[in-house]
Amino acid sequence: MARSHARIAALLPLVAACAPVPAIPPVPDAGARRVPVPRVAELTTVAGVPVEQGGFGSALAVAGGAWYFLTDRGPNVDLPTEDHKLFALPGYAPTIGEFRWRDGGLEPVRRIALHLPDGRPLSGLPTPKGMGASGEVAVGVDGAQLPPDANGADTEGLVVMPDGSFWVSEEYRPSLLHAGPDGTVREQIGPFAGPGRHLPAVLAARRSNRGMEGLALVPGSATLAGLMQGPLDNPKAAGRRSRALRLVMFDTRSGTSRQLVYLLEAPGHRITEIAAVSATRFLVVEIDGKVPGHATDPARFLRIVQVDLAGATDVSDPADGPRGRLFGGRTLEELDADSLAAAGIVPVRKAPLVDLLDPAIAYPYDKPEGLVVVDARTLALVNDDDFGVDADGRGGLGPKRGASGGVVGNELWLLRLPAPLEGAR
Repeated sequence: MARSHARIAALLPLVAACAPVPAIPPVPDAGARRVPVPRVAELTTVAGVPVEQGGFGSALAVAGGAWYFLTDRGPNVDLPTEDHKLFALPGYAPTIGEFRWRDGGLEPVRRIALHLPDGRPLSGLPTPKGMGASGEVAVGVDGAQLPPDANGADTEGLVVMPDGSFWVSEEYRPSLLHAGPDGTVREQIGPFAGPGRHLPAVLAARRSNRGMEGLALVPGSATLAGLMQGPLDNPKAAGRRSRALRLVMFDTRSGTSRQLVYLLEAPGHRITEIAAVSATRFLVVEIDGKVPGHATDPARFLRIVQVDLAGATDVSDPADGPRGRLFGGRTLEELDADSLAAAGIVPVRKAPLVDLLDPAIAYPYDKPEGLVVVDARTLALVNDDDFGVDADGRGGLGPKRGASGGVVGNELWLLRLPAPLEGAR
């Protein structure tokens, strides 16, 4: 049943496909409006816990009046054994959900499951050795270990191109996927040797679950900006102390790339999304990974920051070695801020924009993962709801509950900025 579900791009009734798209609902000045993202199906039930679709919160893109939401690798939770994960629906294919505005709310149009040209679906299962193996062990609901899948993808970033095709970033290898409007994967570009185009080899040192998280299209170009979620394990000990993230600028026409440095505010922080404002200005969501309002260990950093690429140093390695470019014999991840400056490396410039923990906003979710610039004063932000499920602490699956006790769902937040974004159209 799960496999058959994943093998199709399930089409929902087309709503208002040819009608003019209504404007988004009004947003209070310097305030926010919350809009639920409808769950469109119940995928399965595990021990009485519904697993729903849902899941549309790993990335967000807007094009042609349509709003596109991306899932990640599917419903899964951590098990007590380290690096073991319970996959509630192993055959689930990472999916793009298309929605449109109607009567002030979002209405589903279709689900686009990512699949190979021969019709076989991608899955969310970890990839095997030699293809970006993360070290994770997948386990089914029956407790049996699941084999790795060469077609596994942990999808996290989404761009819609002018021709209706999609670029998707994923964490396992990590890689970039180019898919047609129907979800057929035309090309996969990663850091491993082989035929076809490649990302920088050093990206293969990504930390598990900290691969290429954010993706944006540089306006007026064919260049993608892909931001790693955390520092590379390059080497591991240094990466866990590092604040340096790699921002990869990949030209989809020539296949060339360059790498810039984004400095986290503190080690252990991570980014969840990047959104374009102009050719050199972007917004980035940076978080500490904790839950707002948690009784004992609440989130203290949950922000949208402005980023300016102008003047930043390209730290690419011309030899494309597995450790990347070295600076005095050390990798980028082994350099602290002072060492970066001494090596002549200028990171991208950062400035705070929105503190989501500000009581005036009081954002409640731990995983804000999709962000788009609607206009010069309006942002749209969506959370990853993990398909409404979480680990139950006993080796099983339970409902994911927020601070209020209710089951978490996807919710689009429309944020009205007090002043226009510099460089925005």
